[in-house]
Amino acid sequence: MSVSPVVELERVGKTYYTGAVETPVLFDVSCSIMPGEFVAIVGGSGSGKTTLLNLMGLLDRPTAGTIRVESLDVSGFDELARAGVRRDRLGFIFQFHYLLPEFTVLENALMPCRMRSREFEQTQESRMRELLGAVGLDDKIKARPAQLSG
Repeated sequence: MSVSPVVELERVGKTYYTGAVETPVLFDVSCSIMPGEFVAIVGGSGSGKTTLLNLMGLLDRPTAGTIRVESLDVSGFDELARAGVRRDRLGFIFQFHYLLPEFTVLENALMPCRMRSREFEQTQESRMRELLGAVGLDDKIKARPAQLSG
């Protein structure tokens, strides 16, 4: 059995419209990201890196092409459907992290699980502790965002 890409873009484009002005940003982008694969998106200022990440993270919709998440075509999904796919199938870390200040590191990390269901959150806590340990945050799980640096 072959493994499907986690995220796949096929001939994706993005154009922004401001009144009658068109600003094309991405043209005919195709790529596949396989499970466990690490990918770097590199380019100059204004080259479309953030736009590409926003499309891949389902924070925006393409004006051309197809985006698939785990083989599911999400290109035409509305905001509510995209939010469901983000919640259930994707993880996204923002450049500006937007952690909730009243929650601990562990509680912030578990927030997508809590949004799915309280029971699901409880089943994932030990796995989240393991993942936070893997990135060197095991000693910070009870800290609040204001207590973190960098």
